[in-house]
Amino acid sequence: MPSIAHKKTVILVAVIVISFLLILRHSPSPDFHKIADSVKGTLHFVPQKKTFQTWPENNPIPETTALQTMNLNEISNLYFNYVNTLQVFCPVKKVYGGVKYGWYTCDVVREDNPKSCVAYMITNRDVTKNFFEELKQDYQCEKNVILKRSPTLEDNSQIETLKSKKVVDYMAIDIREEETLLLSWMLTKDLLKNVRQLLVNFHGIKFDSTVSVYVEHLQVLRALYTEGFRTFHFARNIRCLFAGNWRRTGCYSLYMMREISVSGPIEVFTPETINSKPLVDLATQYNSLLMSSQVHCKEVVRIGDVDDGGWDVCNDLEYRPSKPCLVYSFGVAGDWTFDDEVSRIYGCEVHSFDPSIGKKDHKRSDKITFHNIGLWGKPKGKQGTWNMMNLKEIIEMLEHTGKIIDIMKMDIESSEWSAIPDMLTTGVLKNVRQLDFEFHGTPNPHDLLRSKMKTLRGIYDQGFRLFWSHPNIKGGNPTPFTVTGRQVSSCYENYYLNTNLSKT
Repeated sequence: MPSIAHKKTVILVAVIVISFLLILRHSPSPDFHKIADSVKGTLHFVPQKKTFQTWPENNPIPETTALQTMNLNEISNLYFNYVNTLQVFCPVKKVYGGVKYGWYTCDVVREDNPKSCVAYMITNRDVTKNFFEELKQDYQCEKNVILKRSPTLEDNSQIETLKSKKVVDYMAIDIREEETLLLSWMLTKDLLKNVRQLLVNFHGIKFDSTVSVYVEHLQVLRALYTEGFRTFHFARNIRCLFAGNWRRTGCYSLYMMREISVSGPIEVFTPETINSKPLVDLATQYNSLLMSSQVHCKEVVRIGDVDDGGWDVCNDLEYRPSKPCLVYSFGVAGDWTFDDEVSRIYGCEVHSFDPSIGKKDHKRSDKITFHNIGLWGKPKGKQGTWNMMNLKEIIEMLEHTGKIIDIMKMDIESSEWSAIPDMLTTGVLKNVRQLDFEFHGTPNPHDLLRSKMKTLRGIYDQGFRLFWSHPNIKGGNPTPFTVTGRQVSSCYENYYLNTNLSKT
């Protein structure tokens, strides 16, 4: 049955179309192109709603009495499964305040006033001014900052102002370890009822947290779910890595939204458009695309180190590796956590490649084989002292022709841009189910951008869709985008699903 929001959208479209016809009838010289563009812009989002997942209703977190009966292993697994789940599909995500310390938002259809919004931040520290400045540039957002000095905000005069707001488009909360108390209090006071997007940094879980601490966090997450908030994005904070356990962190940023129409997904420009577009436009789409999603994977799990070295996998049944499974890992650089974990968790046969670490061919384990070979886009040859092959040759060498490669991950320090076109030409990617890249290179307008965008279009044309992406914020990767001055990254991890190889 269509949702109320969907009915409203259909009614709105009907009204616009009728108005369009009346204008054509009564106006002696209508601005046809302007009106047509307006109608087209509205209609663009109607078919897209059909591709989105059904809004989830059943709360995945049980009630408190059930939570209290769980042991530590059960309840911690429940918590980490929850915070690593994308409950709803947000195709176009925008970061305000910079990729390193900023906040993710979901780009939504603004059916009322597209240049009017209200933004709040509750914090106990200095505010990143770029968050509000960038929101104001895009939507003329009204800035509201509430400094928190006690577990609740009872004594804060700004609460009455918050209560009076009919709509709060963005509510960001970063108060370091007291967020569950604050959120519980705000829920009891109905202070979140008009909030559309809720952005929260959670800090309270530690490596030695007890069952009661997990219960406290899950109670709040359950209440937020009941209130109507669903997670559209999350971020793992590596500053809270568990002592002695590099697989988990106690700090997560959860980005949640109510049921509202969303923009996108982004379709990569066609080769003809890429040839004609100014480099500024191509750079803008490049940075937007590499932060977006084109298909919904609900369960995104980190395999290997939570920090740099691990890789994300879509664990949904349609794409999850199952025995017998095959993984190619290009670029080890001395960090084996992904290769070791993917073989342990899924039981996959893993082939690891890296000519730069000075190791000879060997069996790392009964499931992992290392090859002293590098990947490029030319026939077999030498690059200095390194042995190099293209992907087709490697597949044939390993006698894997025609076999499904469940996951292929590639971190080969900018060589991906010369290797991928060869893969597209030879058609060897058709048997890859999950395809993971780390894309390197300046995010600003430059001469090679047209060929890079054509490569991304080629990936799209062969059935691959982005399910997860995030910027690498280590070292000097965060950098200003010269077109807007906003902070982007020169290095993005991007994760694709081959929609032609879904298991269902």
